[in-house]
Order: sequence, then structure tokens, then C-alpha cells
Amino acid sequence: MYDTGFLSQKLKGHRKLLAAVIAFSLLLIVTSVGVASVVTQPVTPMVAAGSSHSLALKSDGTVWAWGRNDCGQLGNETTTSSSTPVQVSNLSNITKVAVGYHHSLALKSDGTVWTWGNNEAGQIGDGTTTHRLTPIQVPGLSGVVAIAAGVAHSLAIKSDGTVWAWGNNGSGQLGDGTANNIVTTPVQAPGLSGVAILAAGWSHSLALKSDGTVWAWGDNYGQLDGTTDRLTPAQVPNLSSVIAIAAAPYHAMAIKQDGTVWAWGHNYSGQLGDGTRTDTYTPIQVSDLSSIVAIAAGSGHSLALKSDGTVWAWGDNYWGQLGDGTTTNRLTPTQVDIMLFSGSGDTATTMLPPEPAPIPIPDSSPMLSSYQLVTPTTPTQPIATQPATTQTPTTFTDVPADAWYKSYVDALVEKSIISGYPDGTFKPLNSITR
Repeated sequence: MYDTGFLSQKLKGHRKLLAAVIAFSLLLIVTSVGVASVVTQPVTPMVAAGSSHSLALKSDGTVWAWGRNDCGQLGNETTTSSSTPVQVSNLSNITKVAVGYHHSLALKSDGTVWTWGNNEAGQIGDGTTTHRLTPIQVPGLSGVVAIAAGVAHSLAIKSDGTVWAWGNNGSGQLGDGTANNIVTTPVQAPGLSGVAILAAGWSHSLALKSDGTVWAWGDNYGQLDGTTDRLTPAQVPNLSSVIAIAAAPYHAMAIKQDGTVWAWGHNYSGQLGDGTRTDTYTPIQVSDLSSIVAIAAGSGHSLALKSDGTVWAWGDNYWGQLGDGTTTNRLTPTQVDIMLFSGSGDTATTMLPPEPAPIPIPDSSPMLSSYQLVTPTTPTQPIATQPATTQTPTTFTDVPADAWYKSYVDALVEKSIISGYPDGTFKPLNSITR
């Protein structure tokens, strides 16, 4: 029911191109490793992708954007979409970027956060719900060292290790103990300190502490413990010595210091990689994987990069997103037909330092960049602008006509990303047999 990118059927004949895109995106995760408490180090170029727009951070600290722009998500003072990169206005000295569904974030070297684009749920953080066509500074937020973005909520880590959040909070994804639908200014997630890495799922959030524990809150389809939504952070049980995390709509992943990968949540396409399709609410080890240095979580599939430069994938493969030359779902990791690097250089060997070295801090990958892996290249027909199959939006019984998020749901239906459940709901009201 969920796809991992807006790719057309034409990509089925170009799986090596898709594999290259996947590998390039994982390389960006690997090369962005740094210590969270340092924000003045040289800028590492990176890319991030939202629903239908993309960002690129150059080594000179400028930000460039392309794609859909109806809410100002390109940040160039217009609402005109662009098929080529345009520079985001009035931004310099940027060290990190993150992208939500239709909004964008940037972290400056001075520790301030700047946002622009869609603001229906207050995800811009300026105290309003007005869309912003150019970057605006999030007021009252300073000393920030990392950022992340969910569909319509935003997250930041301060230099003191505390977590701050704003935007949509209908499932408690801001972690402040409430379930207010709209929060327009940053609020602190209580009980969290020493946080090093953030990851944002569809409507939930993950935090990795410097002690190697993982904490989660928000929507709870199984990525927390499978019971009720969590309004404040709770520790993920049976998980320690973690050095990296990734969040998807309904599953989560972690790398341990020994290079193994652990996953939990929904498993309808085999995205947990344990050889089954059985959901699990506590982390389980992904089969036959070791020496992993980077991970990414898609809607129904998962990716891992080994220290030898090989890329491995498992889960949903309807569009060929596993890059193994087939469209067959895989319940355990299969090797992607590409080599990222030889494994003989420093890139591979510096990812997993032995104790007592500090936990490495990869960039907080925006939730959707894991699903729509896009690079700022210009093939004959850019991947990001290829036509998608359309259909008439479905009316779901649990999505009110005046709901702030209805436009997002309609857009997903239009892109054939979702089709709902057999009982006519967007979010299942009853047990569904998959």
C-alpha cells in the first residue's frame, strides 16, 4: 500500500541507475559523520528530499532547491516550481539541511535554525500558520547542533543535549506530553538529555543518546511498542550500544557499535529483515548483516552500507527499489548491484571507532529523504519530474473534509502511494489481514 518514492514504471528498466542513486545517498550519510557538539567544522555537502522538492547544501554554505514550490518550499521568494536548482534566498553559512513533506529547514553555523515552506501545522515554528516563501529564523531557538523533519513536524538538538520540537502534534510526536494538533513555536521534550542524533518518522520521533540508548515517542504502529501513542519519550527496550538510527513511517532501525543492525515495527513487506513478515515491537537483529556503517529506512524497505563498500537491501521491491535486478520482495538482505567504495580506505575504517571513542554522529537524516532518494543530477528526464500514475483521490471515512492534513492524504492517493484499507479508512480502525 505504500511506495518508497515517486518513481514511474520507466525506472523498472533502469535498476542500475536506481542502485546508483541509493548508493550515492548512503555515501552522503557516511561522509557527513562528525561530533554533534561541533558546528564550526568545514561544511560537508549533502542533499535532502521531501515529497516533491529537493535541497542541496554546497560546500560554500549556500542552499539550492528544485521541484514543487506551491507553498514556497524552494525558498526563493516565489511559488513557481522549478525543474532546475535555484538558490534559496538570504541563506549563508549553512551546515545542515532537513526536509519535511512540504517544508524545509537549515542550520546555520551560529546555531540558529531557519525554516520555510508549508506551515499548516506550525512546522515553520514562527508562531503562525502562514506559509513562508523565504527562510525565517525560528525565534527563541539557539545553540542548535542538529535538525530533523517529519511530514509536518520539526526537531532540533541543542548543544546541551536537549530536544526541541514544533509543528503537528496530533500523535504526540513533539514529545511534550500533549496531543495538540498544532504547535507553532518550539517546545522541549521533557526527560531527554545527552541526545546526539534525531530521526523523524511519519508521525513519530526517535532520539539516540550519547550513552547508546534509543528513545521514541509519537505515533505507535509498532515502532515504539505497538500499544498506544506515546506523548513523552520512552526508552526502546532491549537496545543498547547504538551508534546510528533511522525512522520510517511504521518501522525503525539501529546500528550497534559491533556493526549489527536491529529493526522493529511493522514487517508486512519483510522490511525488518528477519526472514518473516511478522510485526515485532521489540528490536530484533537483521539476518546475516555485519560491519554496517550506515542505514536508511524507506516506507516498506530498508538499506544498509557495509564497511567493504557493498550496499544491502530488503523488504518491498515493487518498483525495484532493492536494486537487485528483480521486483521480488526480500525478507532478508540482498546485495545491491553496485559497489560504493573499495573498503580499503579511511572512509570504511573510521565509521565504527572502538571504545572509549565517542559515538560518531551522522547527520540527522530527514524522514522523507530516505524514501525518495534523489541526486542533483540532470539525466535526459530527471527522476524527480517523471510523470506519476494518477487516480481520483479516495474519500476516507476517518479523514474529515476540513482536516489540516487532508491535502497531504489526497496528494499521496494522487501519487498512488496509498490506497487505504479494505474497511475504507486511511488509518485502519480494525485488524486488517495483509
